[in-house]
Amino acid sequence: MRMSLKPNTNQLNRAINVDSVAGLKLWLLSTDVNQLREADNSTVENTDLVKQWSDLSGENNNFIQASSNRQPRYINTDPKGPLLVFDGNETVSGTDRMSCSSTITAGDFTLFSVLDLSNSSPQDEMFISELGNTNSRISLMQGGDADRIQIRFDDGVTEEICDLEDLSQNIPTDRFLLTIRRDSSTQNNIHVKFNGVDVTDLSDIDTGTDANNDSAGIDFVFDTIGVGGANSLEYQGAICEIVFYSVALGDLTVSRLEKDIMSRNGI
Repeated sequence: MRMSLKPNTNQLNRAINVDSVAGLKLWLLSTDVNQLREADNSTVENTDLVKQWSDLSGENNNFIQASSNRQPRYINTDPKGPLLVFDGNETVSGTDRMSCSSTITAGDFTLFSVLDLSNSSPQDEMFISELGNTNSRISLMQGGDADRIQIRFDDGVTEEICDLEDLSQNIPTDRFLLTIRRDSSTQNNIHVKFNGVDVTDLSDIDTGTDANNDSAGIDFVFDTIGVGGANSLEYQGAICEIVFYSVALGDLTVSRLEKDIMSRNGI
């Protein structure tokens, strides 16, 4: 007599490590102080300005800011864990941002970002973008406009502006995990999650600027965190962790990675 074994759902749903999944292109982690350097290349301490945030993915996508008036500040006194504060309230020439020496490009992708807006007043802010222009960007848009996340793809010929303006929840203002996944479907190909919960409204079928009808024909490109390419729409808040894969990961893998990231960041 043969006996079948029932899958262990607890095992299937357990957290998995970020660097155990193929397609990893960027991993910025504030809880690993060894990856954060101040101007003299020493390891940062509480309240220090950060010159370099080193990439743990193995792709050498390190983010650097040589100008002290544009460097984010490392804070390790938050009870949920360390973070980098991007003040977003300086002059155009002094807005906090960090840039990568490489350009990160992907068609399909999965992005995990741990953000904290509790000490800011977000309105229209890019936290990830392509430096020198505004072709590719992800913005958090709150306040006077409808609460939404905007993702822009632009190859210089064709432009896609994807407004997720019918999220089932407002963008959180305390520390949260933002997950964005884009696959190769011709419709309904961008999904957004807050703290592991899908908040995308797939019933929105507006034409023009609708995230769920993105053509997926244009790559997403970025090399900057903290501000848009035009030195505007400054990000006001903290970034705790960024993980980027150049593939659209499956639902189970996304869920297991979210468990890992959330537990590490006190969410």
